[in-house]
Amino acid sequence: MTHHLSRRSLVQGSALGAAVMLGGSRLVSAQDVEPDADFLAAQDAVVERLKEFEGSKIKVLSAVVGGKDPEEDQLFMDEFKRLTGVELELVHPTAEYTQKLQADLTAGVEYDLIYTNKSMMDMLVAQEVLVDLTDQIAGSAVLSNPTVIPTAEWDMITYDGRIYSVFNKFEGSRMMTMRADWLETLGLEAPRTLDEFYDTMVAFRDNDPAGDGGSPIGFSATGTYDFQPFFSAWGLRNGYRQTDDGSRVIDYASDEAVPVYEYLNKLYSEGLIDPNFATQDMAAVRNQFMTDKVSSLCYWDTWVGLFNAQMQAANPDTAFRAVGVAGIADENDNITITRGQPSVWFVPINAPNPDLSFLILEWWHTFDAIRLASLGIEGHDFTVTDGVYELTEIGAQHAMDHGVPTPYNTNWVNPVGELPGLREAQAITKEYASLDYDGPDWDATIKPLVDEAIIRMILGDLAPADGVAALQAELRDGGFID
Repeated sequence: MTHHLSRRSLVQGSALGAAVMLGGSRLVSAQDVEPDADFLAAQDAVVERLKEFEGSKIKVLSAVVGGKDPEEDQLFMDEFKRLTGVELELVHPTAEYTQKLQADLTAGVEYDLIYTNKSMMDMLVAQEVLVDLTDQIAGSAVLSNPTVIPTAEWDMITYDGRIYSVFNKFEGSRMMTMRADWLETLGLEAPRTLDEFYDTMVAFRDNDPAGDGGSPIGFSATGTYDFQPFFSAWGLRNGYRQTDDGSRVIDYASDEAVPVYEYLNKLYSEGLIDPNFATQDMAAVRNQFMTDKVSSLCYWDTWVGLFNAQMQAANPDTAFRAVGVAGIADENDNITITRGQPSVWFVPINAPNPDLSFLILEWWHTFDAIRLASLGIEGHDFTVTDGVYELTEIGAQHAMDHGVPTPYNTNWVNPVGELPGLREAQAITKEYASLDYDGPDWDATIKPLVDEAIIRMILGDLAPADGVAALQAELRDGGFID
């Protein structure tokens, strides 16, 4: 599968990468964390080992890590050198990142580290162009420490027992996000079942929770990707699933999905789903949510905090409060939500400085690196006065995201503060979210077929049973399902 990653698309697609304004917002005080002693010792050891490489150079290909423009890239490189003693050559394409990555690998361009995501890793591992990092990771006092990266997380990027990359950051999930203040106003609990969700949407529509005489829409979306929380009620998920007998199944095209479309068509026919869901973009949906036009959407967990921070920045007295909702449970009380693909760094087999490359991967999860990749460049994105950190105006615009808005390392405490509601939303991610598998033909061929059928069934242009049967026939004819 070809993923057309670009610096712009990845930045805009990340939860904190939308260049939102945080200036003047009320970040909540960071919770006290007692750092793990083993990690602190390992961190010190990494910093000490870096002194052996002082004056060395590394070349890095990056999609999102770095500055927001070429001028800030230079500041980022300067700060990197100040912190590590290593001179960084940062290659930071502005568009068509995947094509650049593939072309440079094919041409034998030498990089010490390259950024990508799991889908690309799936292909690169098969091409045998990556350094096997398994033993080095196991022997790293930083990377093998579960307070830095939970042990189970490595399973996502393990291939036949071998690991070829190291995580860049913690990826969030897409969850139902609702107006918590409206739930409180109407004396409601966050819904967990389909019936509760329906009743909540009706209550929001009919009982003027904003107090402005309006009738907010229950749920807004951008196409079909945002409807995963509803499929959760039947234990279904986006992408492929392999059955016990090895057959390939697409849940959204299965017989089990018929009642999902019947339910969604009911919501749509009663005005509880935004009529423009199939054509609008997420900027429009976010605006609806923040202007009392809609009561819920499905979006990345970090946006729970961003919504709250932005609204409080605009009006410190606002009643607005967004909250992440785990999802709609199935009959076994299980919840299925979609987690973002891991973003990773790998060392190509022709890397000039593989030992230094891996040391930088360890350093990437230390406090200095996290501060650089989140808050940004000291003196440019933030200042420190008597131990107090404060974002500059430009730092507020950059929204504490220079490639790592959310680090894995649980020993890290953001000295500026935390986005309100984010910690609770990320707890939902950690408990319920998992990766979809969409396979090599998904984006180009399968997704358009599935999307068209889903939209027609929600709109009522096609009866769900007929639509699913027709979709199954089309996918079988194409050889996409068994």
